[in-house]
Amino acid sequence: MKKLPVISAALVFACMFGCQKPSPLTVEPPGGTTPGSLEVTVLSNPDTNIAVNSVDSSGVLPADQTQYSGLFLVNTVKYDNGHGVLNVAYASAYFGDRSRPLIVNGKTLGYWGVDLMPISAYPMKIGGIAMTRVPYKIHIGTRDTTFGSMYLAVFAGLQPNLPLAWDDEDPDPTFSSSQFRDTTQPPADLRVLAPAGGSVLSRTKQVDLRWTGGGPIRIVISTYNTLTGKTRPVLQLMPDVNTGSAVIEPSVLALLPRVRYYVFTFIIANRSDRLLGQQQQDRTLVQAASVYNSYVQIQ
Repeated sequence: MKKLPVISAALVFACMFGCQKPSPLTVEPPGGTTPGSLEVTVLSNPDTNIAVNSVDSSGVLPADQTQYSGLFLVNTVKYDNGHGVLNVAYASAYFGDRSRPLIVNGKTLGYWGVDLMPISAYPMKIGGIAMTRVPYKIHIGTRDTTFGSMYLAVFAGLQPNLPLAWDDEDPDPTFSSSQFRDTTQPPADLRVLAPAGGSVLSRTKQVDLRWTGGGPIRIVISTYNTLTGKTRPVLQLMPDVNTGSAVIEPSVLALLPRVRYYVFTFIIANRSDRLLGQQQQDRTLVQAASVYNSYVQIQ
């Protein structure tokens, strides 16, 4: 398998919103509700006009990205392609002003990134660390367009189960009259034992899933383009009980497109939502997640 493309902070946080939504189709493999059984949901992509951040870097499904105006994320992300595991730990904060869409040729491609820390003396903080304002970029055609701001902090590592406080001491008064304060707690460290990165799987045989890390878990299977690095979510698997293992039946693998390269994204997350602005549309997702990506081939 080819090596993963270089992952930069600018690329990881380039775009945040999109329109992929779960379809009504739900498939339950044999075994009913026995431990290790999976609820399988097919994910569709009815509208590709609005840019989305990939699940393997954000741990957030595109459907959630369209539901919320704001995303406040604290993530530990591991990328395993069989040539070593790359670890990234970061916090990002973005809030899109739905009254300021970016419209190109009659299509809404994204929303203006609100400046959450307009006064430098009162910076946006996470865990007491001042975050850095970076351009919020939306990809249009072959170029990126800056459309507001977002905030980023990169960590050497995050300690599981240690609460981190978000603190925006002086938000933009035109955006909200209230201060934003919240606390999020990174979940247990997540490690995937199977399928290991670089594995070659068969569509006609069961696929064993094994991992360590407690809490509700979901697995998103996405196609992976080795040339562009782009992914597209196809299936979401949710074990009814986190036993550290599950099995994917060939009948579920048959739902996947006939492409070769995939990424299995395992996600354990603590999440909540709150109203950051004045309108109901101003709901914000606050999430701390441990994300592990295994890049594999399915033949």
